[in-house]
Amino acid sequence: MILFFIRGINLFKITFSYLISRISHRVIHWGNPLAVSIEPTNTCNLRCPECPAGTNDLTRPHGFMKPELFKSIIGQLLPSLSYLTLYFQGEPYLNKYIFNFIAFAESKKIFVASSTNGHFLDELSVKQTIESGLNLLIISIDGADQQSYEAYRQGGDFDKVAAGIRLLVNERKRLKRQNPEIVLQCLLLKSTEQHLAEIRKFGNDLGVDKITFKTAQFNDYENGNPLMPETLKYARYKKIAEIKMQNVKCKMQNAKIPGHNAETSDPDKINQHINTSAYQHINTSPDQHINTSPHQHINTLAHQHILPSASSPRYSYVPKNRMPNACFRMWSSCVITWDGKVVPCCFDKDATHVMGDLTKQDFTEIWRNPQYHDFRQNILRKRKSTAICRNCTQTF
Repeated sequence: MILFFIRGINLFKITFSYLISRISHRVIHWGNPLAVSIEPTNTCNLRCPECPAGTNDLTRPHGFMKPELFKSIIGQLLPSLSYLTLYFQGEPYLNKYIFNFIAFAESKKIFVASSTNGHFLDELSVKQTIESGLNLLIISIDGADQQSYEAYRQGGDFDKVAAGIRLLVNERKRLKRQNPEIVLQCLLLKSTEQHLAEIRKFGNDLGVDKITFKTAQFNDYENGNPLMPETLKYARYKKIAEIKMQNVKCKMQNAKIPGHNAETSDPDKINQHINTSAYQHINTSPDQHINTSPHQHINTLAHQHILPSASSPRYSYVPKNRMPNACFRMWSSCVITWDGKVVPCCFDKDATHVMGDLTKQDFTEIWRNPQYHDFRQNILRKRKSTAICRNCTQTF
């Protein structure tokens, strides 16, 4: 009862200070994190093409969190911490202490969730998962068979994951336990969008508690990605309109190219104006003796007037999220890497915004330091200026 009261007061402090900050556009921050994500490891057994751990694109060191550091972190976050996610980058089950972490956090009355690719759900680990007290386990299964699955989960074994899920469901039933809640999660990709009904049936047949479909994040999304689903409602991004010729016309008007008719909006006619103007300019210029070929001059003019070339992409993609200058996560949660670095959120995969180091500093010192304050202030003023925010789905 006392713990419930303490956490309720902390929630009120965080929420109230966040609302004041949004209204005033000035950082006011009270309270401690409601939730944190702690990274057991940033190594993985798969090679998923959009995961920096799988593609080995992380520039930060690889390693495994030690029990001493984990217990120290949890101790500093008590009693306000309510929700713990044991996952960031990498596969949590690769850390041999994962079940100790879960059991320790659960003993402190913290809700514990984790996410796995399911390749380590054998008889022993299934039993340990249930007995550790884990509340929620998300299992990624991006496909309905080996072919569709390995299109993204490269190096993965669909049948092995299916067998592991079946083991977990049956063992939980045998032990007459409610936890962990088992959630089957599928990324909405080009390789999965035609198999959603099959994936639902697969999950229901296995007896999982819930089946969810999640939009996929792509690191380089502006010009599209071959993994993007063709059904736009399944995508995290939207295609912006093709280059509008009235914009080209406007640039031509501003350029004041001799002989250009302001009514012209056809690309071929615009190019014809460029060609004509360039040759006229060469033929009438007092500097025509300069060693410049007509074709070079045409290209120069074309670049000066910023006309779209034939090879330019006709459209691009932007996140559907309009991205307001606000983010509740900056007030209520954070992420801690395997080696104790504190970063603002799960979109900072490579820890480019390290707010502090828990092997050298206390959490409260980091949570309230000037660097964190300035980061929050920038979110309130111009969130899009922060690179990790541009791919974010947070809307409040």
